[in-house]
Amino acid sequence: RADRGVVTQAIQESWGWALQFASLSLRSDGDIVLQAVCEDSLTLQYASDDLRDNRKLVQEAVRLNGFALKHASKALRDDTEVVVEAAVQSCGIALGYAAPTLLNNRDFWILLLQRFPCPLGRALEYMAPALRGDRCIMLEAIRKDWRALSFASDELKCQRDVVRE
Repeated sequence: RADRGVVTQAIQESWGWALQFASLSLRSDGDIVLQAVCEDSLTLQYASDDLRDNRKLVQEAVRLNGFALKHASKALRDDTEVVVEAAVQSCGIALGYAAPTLLNNRDFWILLLQRFPCPLGRALEYMAPALRGDRCIMLEAIRKDWRALSFASDELKCQRDVVRE
């Protein structure tokens, strides 16, 4: 559990999952945890709290698998860049792990829509209801994916120019 060589070998042989049995000191070792995360980014859950708050490590984890956002620190689940990367990688589903304050943030949604590939997947399911009436955001979403209209507020759905987009 505390032997670096044994843990390194076990991580290679277990696709990263042996990290859960490593000592706390090795689960706090950035190189060991990065090795595990590169094998399977969901092993981030076994990293120390300090490493789950390490922006660089978490960004790598969500780049490989957006669902790793679930295991990031609370602060990083409220980090625009980290969450956008997780959302893009997971077709929007990882937004379920994002901080509510971020999902209520207009600037976050504008950035996400700029970076999100088509189609939008399930991303808009997590948009705060108040933002679904934001004409600018919803028009951008509808231009990317016509199905976004279903998430628009009733008021916007009644506007012809919005529907024509």
